[in-house]
Amino acid sequence: MWLSHLQANDTIYWTDMGRSTISRAKRDQTWRDDIITNGLGRVEGIAVDWIAGNIYWSDYGFNIIEVARFNGSFRYVVISQGLDQPRAIAVHPEKGAHANGSIKRGYKNNATDAITVRTHLGVNLKGVKIFNRAREKGTNICAKNNGGCQQLCLYRGKGQKTCGCSYSVLAEDAVSCHDYDGYLVYSERTILKSIHLTDETNLNPPIRPYEKPEYFKNVIALTFDYRRSTRGTNRIFMSDVHFGNIQLINDDWTGRRVIVENVGSVEGLAYHKAWDTLYWTSSTTSTISRHTIDQNRFGAFDQDIIVAMSPDDHPHVLALDECHNLMFWTNWNEQQPSIMKATLSGGNVQIIVSTDIFTPNGLTIDHQAEKLYFSDGSVGRIERCEYDGTHRYVVLKSGPGTFFGLAIYGDYIFWTDWMQRSVMRCDKYTGGNVKVLRSDTSHQPMGIMVVSNDTNNCELSPCKIMNGGCHDLCLLTADGQVNCSCRGERILLDDNRCVAKNSSCNIHTEFECGNKDCIGYHLTCDGIVHCKDKSDEKQSYCANRSCRKGFKHCYNGRCMSNAKWCDGVDDCTDNSDEVSCNNSTCGAAEFRCKDGTCIVKAAQCNQVIDCFDASDETNCGNTECTGFYRVGVKDTNFIKCNSTSLCILPSWICDGSNDCGDYTDELNCQAHHKHKCKEHYFACPSGRCIPAFWICDKEEDCEDGTDESHCGI
Repeated sequence: MWLSHLQANDTIYWTDMGRSTISRAKRDQTWRDDIITNGLGRVEGIAVDWIAGNIYWSDYGFNIIEVARFNGSFRYVVISQGLDQPRAIAVHPEKGAHANGSIKRGYKNNATDAITVRTHLGVNLKGVKIFNRAREKGTNICAKNNGGCQQLCLYRGKGQKTCGCSYSVLAEDAVSCHDYDGYLVYSERTILKSIHLTDETNLNPPIRPYEKPEYFKNVIALTFDYRRSTRGTNRIFMSDVHFGNIQLINDDWTGRRVIVENVGSVEGLAYHKAWDTLYWTSSTTSTISRHTIDQNRFGAFDQDIIVAMSPDDHPHVLALDECHNLMFWTNWNEQQPSIMKATLSGGNVQIIVSTDIFTPNGLTIDHQAEKLYFSDGSVGRIERCEYDGTHRYVVLKSGPGTFFGLAIYGDYIFWTDWMQRSVMRCDKYTGGNVKVLRSDTSHQPMGIMVVSNDTNNCELSPCKIMNGGCHDLCLLTADGQVNCSCRGERILLDDNRCVAKNSSCNIHTEFECGNKDCIGYHLTCDGIVHCKDKSDEKQSYCANRSCRKGFKHCYNGRCMSNAKWCDGVDDCTDNSDEVSCNNSTCGAAEFRCKDGTCIVKAAQCNQVIDCFDASDETNCGNTECTGFYRVGVKDTNFIKCNSTSLCILPSWICDGSNDCGDYTDELNCQAHHKHKCKEHYFACPSGRCIPAFWICDKEEDCEDGTDESHCGI
């Protein structure tokens, strides 16, 4: 590719032999045009005649020199004889010059009588330029005070300009520049390069590449300390396996120094911000060590070995979770490759992944979802799992020998690809939307990281805020959504509280205090302590809870039964249960539910609950249950509910399920023990027995949805 610049209107002309075109564009990228798209051989030289309004190019593929107007029109051949692969061209207001191992000049309108200016310049002669004072005539608004721009002033012609920024982004005022808040950094062994996180089409790097052969020979592992978005305040740490050291440098490439030496082959590096401490693995010594950057800090670590492994072990990549006091690493033990974890002091070492794994190259943490992501070079795939190694999920599989470095940010996984010599990314949930960010790198790309204020911030996990609203275990889905769970033999209620399966409290209408006492559920979070242990008014419970089925949220945070809404009584005590009631009159063919909702009149008293409060099945008169047939169950023992038209079996009373629609079949129930269901029935955790064919029918028949929880596996 060769370039020429027309200063008068700030237009760049260039040749692109990959596309076989000659193109032009404004320097601020606001406009682009392909002006020559056919009939080109191998064009390397291009020149602009700014006075005549022409462009010239030398085509050594066809051994000719051509000319055309700025827009590509009126194209014709200037010279076609006596040329020997012309590779460069320049234009004077009257004369032209071209080079092909020698330099020749001739008149633009008749260049056949060319004069040789220099000869025997060698085959490496690629460019020629003519310097002429006349070429620099005139000025533009960028000449005065740089057009008011902080960095670059790009003249657009007609008295207009655009400001630009080098290794930074244009601010909202359109004249000043500020540094990027985050960016991707990767190593090509001897050089550090960067890529934009938000604008993948912008090939200008967010920070200047850094290459110092005397310092960098084989940079593998990377980590960082993010302080502010101001360039020069953030620190980048790297390991060089050639020198066997770990180095530090600021992100404006100042202040480089060696932190520790003689550490062997370090391929895993992580930074603990709270302690200002580096952790690293050494496959040479089969150890994991830590070292405080500021050695004057109280309690500073000085190259302390915290995990010593056998000579057969080769700890590789490393990742930390400061909040959970955990570190994870990959182990290239030939007999038993694995992913391992331990506390940050090296205690409680465990193997968490040891099956179907061979050479785990990459390892990173998604802190917002508290998930591990790891890559395996031998099988060419990226997987996701929990901190204990469970729930493994293959995100992407592309073939052996590809993945090396691994990083995660937002919704994407980034990795370096040895085989393709590229930097790539994909969707972290599905592995889709794969995109090549950089290709044909000069060296195999090694370590990779995302430098940003929230990359390694474990405090961003929603479980860190009041335990995510969970009473017991706060777990997270892959997209960072809270998924509450219970330890041991307990069940999770709709409001995310955990109770024993044999609790004496009604799980629909009552709240179990910490001392096992029972109070009405509507009395919780009302500002008045009803439990002796005050558990009904704990902020950790009231602040984030969701109301149970059959209850709605009042504005003041209380949960009130559906039957209490729109009944003309201020049950919430802030009138929120009466404020949004639908008082409109239903049509002649409609029935008005107690909460104001209208349903078709034919749905009233049909032994199916259509109103949210079951008011369509109350006051229905005598109900005949002898011929009642429900979801494939026909029995002569059905009995009528006390207040609604529904029929239930006696065994459904106090089984933990709201079968009557108004919970009357679950009132005044004593603690009961789980009994064994008869053949062809399924036992819900509450003790209720349901027909086996109700399982996985897309309807939750067990109170906790157990009958639908393992479908499709």
